[in-house]
Amino acid sequence: MALAPITASRLQGRVRGKALTVTDPNGDVVVQAALGKAAKADYAVFETAQGKWRVERGGRSTLVALDPVGNAVATARKGEVVLPDGETLPWELSSRVRPRYRLGGDLWVAKPTRLPLREFNAELSQAMLAREDRALLAGLASILAQHMLRGRLVWAIVGGPGST
Repeated sequence: MALAPITASRLQGRVRGKALTVTDPNGDVVVQAALGKAAKADYAVFETAQGKWRVERGGRSTLVALDPVGNAVATARKGEVVLPDGETLPWELSSRVRPRYRLGGDLWVAKPTRLPLREFNAELSQAMLAREDRALLAGLASILAQHMLRGRLVWAIVGGPGST
């Protein structure tokens, strides 16, 4: 299936089994991911119209996104996502009562839509839509948000309770 490019400011993520699908308002798939178990080395793989990446454990509280060649293109750890050029984007849960998962402040903001926490709506800022790496960031943020919603992500990665 051909994936659509990410051009819309609103996206919806949905999990069925271990498959995460993110669609735009037209229903076109923009991110397709296969989710693994948190304890496995291959945490997830995802594909967008701009490419395919895999996410692996880089340590106890680190996830690393790798391109098809195996180059690290993003590292998620302790409340941040760090890109190869050194740019650091905060990754945070902004509220426990009405959860909002945020990447880069307001670049990408997601909230759960209903129980049993298998869906989320995400809003992408104009700054995010202007980024060349928006597909990588939206895919990675979708995986991180879904794992947080389902309680599988190590809290230390997102700087949540008990992290130092």
